[in-house]
Amino acid sequence: MGKISNHEKGKNYEKLCVAILNRLSGGLDLEHIKPQQKIVGAAGAYITFDGVSKQSSDGQLVILEFRCTIERQKQSAIATIESYIRDVGAAKGIIVTNQELQSGAKKYASHHGISHYQLPESCTESNFFMKCDDKHFVGIPSIGECSNFGKAHIGQ
Repeated sequence: MGKISNHEKGKNYEKLCVAILNRLSGGLDLEHIKPQQKIVGAAGAYITFDGVSKQSSDGQLVILEFRCTIERQKQSAIATIESYIRDVGAAKGIIVTNQELQSGAKKYASHHGISHYQLPESCTESNFFMKCDDKHFVGIPSIGECSNFGKAHIGQ
């Protein structure tokens, strides 16, 4: 069995993020997340997002980016997401990463209302620990279960 390419690793992480976030959507004020969506921005150009959803509370657009990297995300990555939020008229953005954000990126995200969710790449759909701003979500497989279809248990 060969080594997984970075592209394939990234796609697997995106699928994992979408699956877990869709399971937790009620606790995150999100509707069902649609992966790999293109939206035309104010400039007239299409922008492809890793995920798109709407807030459950008011139906406003939410854009999602998933990043599985060796290094922590920089402020410039958050600034790009912030510019996309403005360009497509989204209410907010969410970045899900396997690493913490750099300190400047944390400040920039907080100032611009971009949520950061940290989800290690070693997680599965049923066995995970995800930090979401000031909340924590834990997936615990059902006792005796042998698959990745356990029920998520939500807690703070």
